[in-house]
Amino acid sequence: FPANGSPRLWLLLAFSEDRLVGYLALKQRIHRVLGLRAAKLDLMSDFVADRPHLVARSEHEKPVSAAIYAYLLSRKKEWSLVEFQQQDAASPLLPPPAEATSGICQFRQWPNLPNGTIPVRWSSVAAYFAALSKKARSNVSRQMRILLAAGEAQVLTSSDPQTIAPLFELYRSIEPHSWKAQAGVAIGLDRQSIDYYAGLMHPAQPMRVWIQVLLLDGIPIAGLISGAFEKGLHALHIVYDDRLARLGPGSAIFLMGVRLAIEGGYECFNLLRGFGYYKARWLAEMTETQSLQIYRVGTPFFWRRVLGEIRNGLLAGEAAGSIQHNIVITFLHG
Repeated sequence: FPANGSPRLWLLLAFSEDRLVGYLALKQRIHRVLGLRAAKLDLMSDFVADRPHLVARSEHEKPVSAAIYAYLLSRKKEWSLVEFQQQDAASPLLPPPAEATSGICQFRQWPNLPNGTIPVRWSSVAAYFAALSKKARSNVSRQMRILLAAGEAQVLTSSDPQTIAPLFELYRSIEPHSWKAQAGVAIGLDRQSIDYYAGLMHPAQPMRVWIQVLLLDGIPIAGLISGAFEKGLHALHIVYDDRLARLGPGSAIFLMGVRLAIEGGYECFNLLRGFGYYKARWLAEMTETQSLQIYRVGTPFFWRRVLGEIRNGLLAGEAAGSIQHNIVITFLHG
């Protein structure tokens, strides 16, 4: 965290007597809202994390959640907004206590992108492929035939700290020709992202990083970065060369990721969030998530929300009036 204090770490540790029973890692960041400085507290984890959560044993979740809410409310003058993103139905942070939703505070919840996770229940990638829909199997088979006819295909796979560094460079060499570069979400576009993934590859990290790169005639055309943690394999980042999209390099490297999950003995292949329609075709089970926002009444974030709702209400009213007008015109002409 930078020395200037933004963002500032809020690591909340919950104790029962002298025993640590839970924690929640937050960050405080100062924003400019309606021309004023306003503090926001949210989960410390990076955007690519899946369902960041309060950490505690199941029997301690509710009392730890209550203690954390009580602490945050006791320091409410230090924040304008608290936000917990990507909370699923099992989150002990939901619903918030009454003290956080009345009087000086207001809250709202709305859907986030669902998580997609493939439970690994097949003994081989061939068995997994056979479980796909007939249409999916046909499309992937056709793409694989075109890919294999286009040249010599190879897949490089490693989690060895000595070899994943050069594989990471190969992976990044694909990005300039991918849609992610155009959308501004490629790793190589941001020094902080490069350092983030490089940091994950450090041997001391509890997550074991795997990098897979698909080569065609020795040229990298697709790649997948996965992280193994406990009993799950997490698909952290995927890329392919858009110029060769007709060959299906994205499907090919994704299947290599599924094979790694199966042969590595993992219980699930977590595809994180977004593109649910695509992940469901690969047999991912979708889990709905939502964000919780708690506003301190009268602060800049609160008034920005109020003004936004007024604007949206006016726009919705204009749209409804336009639709009604069009219906009348259509009826008259009909």
